[in-house]
Parts: sequence; C-alpha cells; structure tokens
Amino acid sequence: MWADGILIPNLHKALPVGRNQFDITNMEKLTFQQLNILCDLNADKKYVRDCLQVLRHEDCIFENGIIMPRDHIASLYSFRFNSAKDAGNLKEDYLLDFKNCVDELNKSESDLLGITSVYGDNISFLIFFEPDSKTILGLLKSKSPSGIKSIEQNATDTINRGFSSNAEKYSKGAFVRDWK
Repeated sequence: MWADGILIPNLHKALPVGRNQFDITNMEKLTFQQLNILCDLNADKKYVRDCLQVLRHEDCIFENGIIMPRDHIASLYSFRFNSAKDAGNLKEDYLLDFKNCVDELNKSESDLLGITSVYGDNISFLIFFEPDSKTILGLLKSKSPSGIKSIEQNATDTINRGFSSNAEKYSKGAFVRDWK
C-alpha cells in the first residue's frame, strides 16, 4: 500500500491517502494505519524511523491514546516532566528528550494534541502529535524490560477485571488481535 509515495507493507485495512486526505481532526483517537502515515510524514524526526521499524517489521502492541485540548496535555506533561526531573531517576538523554517534547507541546498553536503509544518486545514509544497539521511534536523512546508478553497479559487482566482496553496487537503491520 502506498501513501504519499511511500510503501507501507502489510497494513490491515489501509487506504491510500495523501497529506490532505489524512483527516484525524474530528476523531477522538488515532488508528494504527493513521499512525503509520503520520510517522511517514514525520520520518525526519528523532526516533520516528525506529518506531516505524517496530510498527512494520516486528510484533507490537498499539494503544490509540487520545486527542484532547492542547492546554490539558501540555500542562499534564509539563507537570510529569517536572516531577520526573525532581525525582532524579531518569537517564540524562531521556530527560532531555522529555524536556524537548514538553517544550514543543507548550509551543504548539494547535487547539488539539494527541498522544499514542507503541510497545515492541524491548522498546516503547510515547508519541505526541498535532492532528490538524499531522506533525509529530515529540517521541519518547524507552527500553521496555517486561516485553510485549507483559503488555498482552496486562490487557487480558484489564478485560478480566471488567474494564476495557484499547490495546491492539500487530505483527509486521498486520492486525493480530484486540482486547475489546
């Protein structure tokens, strides 16, 4: 499948779309396919190609996150950054990436911002984006010592306790299962 001239292999239910046809501004959540396209459009940003590698060539869990007012997300993650900085237990490079993300969230002029996450076997990504401009503002990359099996078990446990989960599993870009 092609999007803006870029090959997107094995996408479940993918539609060919261009930047102008990629409308997520009226949605509450981002889809896996939209995340692939969003990453293609922002492939020059730090860690985005690493995220694409996981999305397209590995097993991963995608959580579609949320789209909400900019001031809510910016203030929440500013608070989280300051708390993490004060705790002093994050590595310097992650803390710098976190600060850069927060700075971009605060500089954004978009009314809405989105957050989504991807978990690979040994790695996780937290992605901040502007739905209207299709711009990734920042991406936090961290090691995931518990692995994908732990994320799957957490989703199963959540469902078994009577709650919902928005987790979806993909393998090399192809849909495997969800926990609805």
